[in-house]
Amino acid sequence: MLDLPSRSERQQLGVHGSFKGDFYRTSSADLFIESSNTQARTIARISGKPVLCLETHSMIDPSLGAILTSLPQAAIAGQATLAIKRAARSLLGNRLYEALKSGTATR
Repeated sequence: MLDLPSRSERQQLGVHGSFKGDFYRTSSADLFIESSNTQARTIARISGKPVLCLETHSMIDPSLGAILTSLPQAAIAGQATLAIKRAARSLLGNRLYEALKSGTATR
């Protein structure tokens, strides 16, 4: 994704994760797939969106702080509702979020 003349130059700069995170943050994509665990964590942190990591076969969810930081950019992109849902899921956890969403949550 990073447009530099050679592979060695791209590796030397070591900015893959931040470049991809910035790109993903401003895109309308809902999921990014990354082969490197280190880059996947960086991308999730910068974008405030989930990243599927092929190295660890896991979904890397962004922290609540990363999601909240991404809200202004999400609003500009018309994706504020999705970002708020991500924040709620991060704060409540998947089980409680789904229960609240389906109306089956109990005390």
